[in-house]
Amino acid sequence: MSTRTIALLLAGAGLALSTTACTATPTTPTGAPPSRSSTPTGPSDGPSGSATPVAQVRLADEGAHPFQVALLNLKASDDAGNPAADDRDRLTCGGSLLDERHVLTAGHCFDVEGENPPDPLKDIQVVVGRTTLSSGKGQVRGIADIQVHPRYSTRPLANDVAVITLDEPVTGIEPVTLVPAGDDSHRAGSPATFTGWGAVEPQRDGDAFELSYSDRMKQATVPLLADKACKSAYQKHPDHAAPNLRVSLCTSTADEIGHCLGDSGGPLFVTDGDRVVQLGVVSFSPGCGDPRYPSVYARLSNSDINAFVRKAAGSNG
Repeated sequence: MSTRTIALLLAGAGLALSTTACTATPTTPTGAPPSRSSTPTGPSDGPSGSATPVAQVRLADEGAHPFQVALLNLKASDDAGNPAADDRDRLTCGGSLLDERHVLTAGHCFDVEGENPPDPLKDIQVVVGRTTLSSGKGQVRGIADIQVHPRYSTRPLANDVAVITLDEPVTGIEPVTLVPAGDDSHRAGSPATFTGWGAVEPQRDGDAFELSYSDRMKQATVPLLADKACKSAYQKHPDHAAPNLRVSLCTSTADEIGHCLGDSGGPLFVTDGDRVVQLGVVSFSPGCGDPRYPSVYARLSNSDINAFVRKAAGSNG
């Protein structure tokens, strides 16, 4: 992913690229998947709140989470203007399979300005069922239509969801289950999982930024965070407005585990028996796993967002 591509995505997310060095360093796993985990003995005293459940990030097993989607920009180029070498460099966002013809992702993934931006209907490929970006595996589809939430907004991001209609159906992959509207059964402190190809290592907001995204999908278990704690943390940020917690939800970054560039649009979910129940869509965070600022997601249990997603995917249930 080129520096220019990163800057465009950050602009869409209402953030800015640091003026310090930014380099792309893809990481290819070898041997056993590396992992980081923490088992706190009690609530964190940090502003991002309690992290009582075990927090862990590791590279996913091959074939895990096949509902995870990669959005690839076929027009992507490196900083020298040469065409991207492989799908690691073409990655722009993640997403999740809603049904055989629809993908859920973030609205800001299509809020890209600048010189010669990609045309989503021609230049973006959707890949489902791929664990390792450079493997070439999975089912590749084009985009027939995109619906962004009509009240999507930036600074801060709100209603940050979009539904993609694929040009051909996906076969043989079980989609996610959308959390019911108004569901409040998933309490602060309980664990949830997000997946994607963003950086594994934490990065504090304001530090020199080194992009180190993963060739193989990562999965991270993180505790849900109370709205009050999330709001309090963002009140201390000098430049970033607090998220609208009616339409957003947060997870703790107290253990320096949080989503990053490359994870945008991906799912935050819990498992219920054989079902994967999606609670959120990766939206934004200052830095990556910065313990001062929680990770923020679009809240899918919000009745308006929930209704939009179901209608856009042609479902009323």
